[in-house]
Amino acid sequence: MNKLGNTAVVFSCAHADPSVSNDRFDWLGKFIYELKPDYVVDLGDGADMRSLNTFDTKRPQALVAQSYQADIEQYLDAQERLRWRFRHHRRKKPPFYGFEGNHEHRIKNAIKADPRLAGDRYGVSFSHLDTKYNFDEY
Repeated sequence: MNKLGNTAVVFSCAHADPSVSNDRFDWLGKFIYELKPDYVVDLGDGADMRSLNTFDTKRPQALVAQSYQADIEQYLDAQERLRWRFRHHRRKKPPFYGFEGNHEHRIKNAIKADPRLAGDRYGVSFSHLDTKYNFDEY
């Protein structure tokens, strides 16, 4: 038998984005809660991070609608919706394992391109994704 158990929920490319409702995370969270898997794996791209998309730099109208803070808040809301039933019903949640996708990696790319953006409090930081809180291993 596998050390982690036999039942897993594996998903990827959730792309939490401020322009799209996070209702789908309520559904997925309910599914995880009711299935009672041995573990959950997020293969990455949970955060869309449209605000750090380098492809929209030639379209000012696209840039105006983007917000790094809104991207982060939408992602954290999605993560909360996946797990809130476990806290609300005081039931142990399964371990959550996460992987960094290319969309989350946009944060590191932005800092690499312009280190002046870096800052845990007022700047751009990978820590804003709160992976240490949301995942048992990332």
